Amino acid sequence: MYIIEAEGTSLKPFVEILDRFDYLIKVHNAESEKSTILKIQDPKYGQANLNAYSKLASMTSYDLSKTFSDTEEINLSIKLQAIYQVVEKEIKRIRKIDQKEDTSNYIKVLLRFKKFFKYRQRRLEFSRSNDIKEKDIDELLSNFRVENKGTNKEKFKRFFDAYDEDILLNEFRFFFANSPIFWDIAESKIDDFNKAIYKNYKWNQDGEEITVAYFHKICRSLSRRRKIQIESGISRYDSIQNIVKDNVWNISKSGKQEKELIIREAIETFFDVFKNRVTSVDHKDKHDSIINIIQESGLVESLNNRYKLIRLQTDELYRIIMNAYFSEVVSIDVNDLKYLAKRNNKPIHYNEARVLIFLRNRKFRLENFYSKFKDYRNCEVLDYTLFEVVDYFEKFVQDPVYVDNLIMVHKYTSDIWKNGSKYLHFYTLHNQEHAVELIRSIIMFMKSMNYFQISRRDHYILFISCYLHDISMVLHPNLMESFIKDNKESNIIYSEFKRSLKGLIKQDTKGKKTGELDYIEEQPIKKLLVDFFVKMDQYYEGYIRNNHPKQSARFIRKSNDFDFVDDIVKDIVAEISQAHGYDVDEIYNIKSNAKESIVSEKYIKILLRIGDLLDLSSNRISNAILDNSQNSMSAITRFHWLSHKAISNVDIQVKYDSVDKKEKEVNDSWIGPGSIIENVSFVIHLDVKHLIGTKCSKNCKLNFFMSSYEDDEVKQHFDIIIGSTGVCIECNFMCKWMKIKNDYLYKELEALQLYLNRSEANLFKTNISVKYEFNDSARRLRNSEYENISRYIADK
Repeated sequence: MYIIEAEGTSLKPFVEILDRFDYLIKVHNAESEKSTILKIQDPKYGQANLNAYSKLASMTSYDLSKTFSDTEEINLSIKLQAIYQVVEKEIKRIRKIDQKEDTSNYIKVLLRFKKFFKYRQRRLEFSRSNDIKEKDIDELLSNFRVENKGTNKEKFKRFFDAYDEDILLNEFRFFFANSPIFWDIAESKIDDFNKAIYKNYKWNQDGEEITVAYFHKICRSLSRRRKIQIESGISRYDSIQNIVKDNVWNISKSGKQEKELIIREAIETFFDVFKNRVTSVDHKDKHDSIINIIQESGLVESLNNRYKLIRLQTDELYRIIMNAYFSEVVSIDVNDLKYLAKRNNKPIHYNEARVLIFLRNRKFRLENFYSKFKDYRNCEVLDYTLFEVVDYFEKFVQDPVYVDNLIMVHKYTSDIWKNGSKYLHFYTLHNQEHAVELIRSIIMFMKSMNYFQISRRDHYILFISCYLHDISMVLHPNLMESFIKDNKESNIIYSEFKRSLKGLIKQDTKGKKTGELDYIEEQPIKKLLVDFFVKMDQYYEGYIRNNHPKQSARFIRKSNDFDFVDDIVKDIVAEISQAHGYDVDEIYNIKSNAKESIVSEKYIKILLRIGDLLDLSSNRISNAILDNSQNSMSAITRFHWLSHKAISNVDIQVKYDSVDKKEKEVNDSWIGPGSIIENVSFVIHLDVKHLIGTKCSKNCKLNFFMSSYEDDEVKQHFDIIIGSTGVCIECNFMCKWMKIKNDYLYKELEALQLYLNRSEANLFKTNISVKYEFNDSARRLRNSEYENISRYIADK
């Protein structure tokens, strides 16, 4: 039928080639049953799990666009490899069972998943190495080798198997986009393949040579398109940048106050012109530069002493013009990058950064921008730690209004912690630097574990919580209220002071009248004052530390300092901040209503707690203060400072296994819940190595394993397997020290592991361990450090 239709047309040569092979284009007619159904009720096919893999695919695309570290990329690559390998096993299993049943549709879906995950894993693998090697090209082109033995039909079959069941087409596209050396090699190899398979594979049509082979056509198209992209190197800002520079070259040199007025008026002008889409020529002199920029950009037309703006479907062009204008005014290169630096080496102020970061957000809306900045004023110099997290804000929160709110929360936290805390002068960092580290740690944790997926609004609330959960630590406590109320600690200090004072009054005064305070010598009273000053200082330090979750929640709810945050959001942030001080049972044993709620409050609480516990490194302390002031620190503070000093950094390593084949029946699906084993290791890198025996901690049943000294492939380390118990033959000092320091972390991870493995819908079974790895430069403790730590942990 198709031959008759092709007779006398340009399709005839193509049809003649198809006649020689089994692989034909299938055309469905009206009578054929093109639509089919995929049954989900039979558990042996695992079809009920396909919905979970659809979500997993969606999450993968999301994660690929939001990686910030090598650790995240490595863990994601390993996870994708584990997923597509399990899908491959499922395909092989299905093809072996029940040949009578039609499973072709199920296999088609599985093949799509396999190709989806495998291609993204390969793309991530290449992007990490930033290099496509000749062996990679040779491996890809092996599908087109014509010198191999076999008939054309067999070679053709091999090609279509690779096309149908693997990622041939997508890898071709990726290689063309990223490897110029691939172009000529690929075209030559495919030419040879086409000649061997199709013989006369070209014909003339209207004087132009036409190729039959699809891959030959797509290769030429891809290589030509990529060459044009590389040679052009055109930026979206090239033309508008020149227009702006011609009109604002003098404005950028204005003084601080004059520039503030110019920016405020420019915001008003841009909004007026873009919002109303019409402006009078009479206004041209007042805002000459802006009207010229808009006119020269081709957005307006002149009509009877009025400029009429061309109506746009989106605000994108407005954003580009305004970004170019305000960037030039403050002497910053125009682009869409969030890291800002002035060309004149002057400092950037917060409001300058806020304006540009808002304008460099692709979700920009003119009305929102005007509402935020219509009352523009200069303010303090920017805290540059903001640039460590502003990309996190935009990628995970996206909404420019929310991103700007986060910048203001960052500023507020930086301002309020600027002079430190009155009663926590020896406490580790809880300022904006701590919040930045929490955000990084939480994102790394979420990328390492498959379970936690939260919305953009959830990320917004989570990031605010990272900044404000410790906010009460910086506040001066109500001394009277906190001390005179009936509590054990203040009653002990009161009793001790009363007893000491009575002791001084009753002492022998060498013939002077006893029983009166006036006759006591000066030195004993001064010593008593100093002793109890220390006790009171330690009392308030402990009071603030122990009560800060509740006090922070109260402050967040009542304070007017961040009214730019909605009251509902503030209330949720307050609850999350208070929850970071709860016991694990109050978090993990409370039923989650994440599916029904707008905000995944339980997930956010868990994420904040994990991030807080992972901020263990030496960045939280000052070595100079520790070296010069540790004798003035309380025992508990000194212990924590020395513990932080011993840790260089923390990261997360993940390995994946599939369930042992011996444990699976023939009819058990490889893609069901718990089929992939997720082995998550929290790796704590140590700068100290003090391996001596010691007395075991009370009630310690950790499963401790020390690596061999002879193992050259990995650094020496010891592991703690969360959730398992064991009895050490001899306790190691480093293990005991870290157990006491990180006991809260162990308990949190154990509760987390139980929680994750309770979920029947979780595709992954999670095993958690803590690995302490000694850095190559790890040193022994100094005698004074060892004595202080040993004394603190002796009876614990």
